[in-house]
Amino acid sequence: MPPGLTKAHQVLDQQVDKTYGNFKFESEGARMSFLFQLYQKYQA
Repeated sequence: MPPGLTKAHQVLDQQVDKTYGNFKFESEGARMSFLFQLYQKYQA
């Protein structure tokens, strides 16, 4: 992945963590699982 895109993903991950209670997710998988659970909850 190009360095600029990697940096953009890191910044986005930090904002997601901050938005959801300044929580540091254990892994990318944990973050994605959390976000998909929210999506399922609110799309129903």
